[in-house]
Amino acid sequence: MVRYDDTAFRKMRGEWVQLANLTLMIGVVGPGASALEAGSSLTLAELALVHEYGATIKHPSGAIIEIPERSFIRSTLMARRGDLAALQARVFKRILAGELTATAGLELIGEQCVAWIRQTIRDGLDPPLATETILAKKSTKPLIDHGQFINAIAYQVVAKGAAGAVATPPEAVAA
Repeated sequence: MVRYDDTAFRKMRGEWVQLANLTLMIGVVGPGASALEAGSSLTLAELALVHEYGATIKHPSGAIIEIPERSFIRSTLMARRGDLAALQARVFKRILAGELTATAGLELIGEQCVAWIRQTIRDGLDPPLATETILAKKSTKPLIDHGQFINAIAYQVVAKGAAGAVATPPEAVAA
């Protein structure tokens, strides 16, 4: 009589079920998202939205200012979509082979996406800053002042429908 040991299959199936129940969030997420930007009344998450999509704001002086869209998340992921698809394929093959758990696989993808997004910011975003902004911050690079914002870019692996994170964002790195 031949016996079939389906342990490996059950483990693999369990990881795919787990993967289907997880979400990878990338951006200004986690504990750092609610921190206030230094010298501002905006949280880092709010600042991310302003720059990702653009906004019209009222300056403390009373002036109305148009902040143009300076996408750093969407633009990065679109520019890297081929790299991202290849990374996902490699990770999913490793999950299928039992080399990675679903959570570990999503963490690898999250870490790489965070690195790409931070590099996009370091490389500079268009359109250029206004002359007044450059003079005030003494830098020509949008979203880089002292590293607080760029270090808040992280990832979280969370259970679908849950508020808590399954994975901790990567260590912050200096800008």
